Amino acid sequence: MNIELAIEYEVFEDEGIRVLSVVDKEKDEVLNMFRDDEAEKIYKLLVNVGE
Repeated sequence: MNIELAIEYEVFEDEGIRVLSVVDKEKDEVLNMFRDDEAEKIYKLLVNVGE
C-alpha cells in the first residue's frame, strides 16, 4: 500500500508560531503536526537531506 504524503512547513510571524504538518494527500488529512522548535528542527533535517 502506497500513501502519498506532503510535508507542510508554515511560519505565522504575527503569532511567532512555526508548524510542520505531515498530510495524507489523498484524504487531505493531517497525520501528525509539530510546533515551534521541534517543527524547525525537523524542517532543517529534511532540507539538509534533500540537498
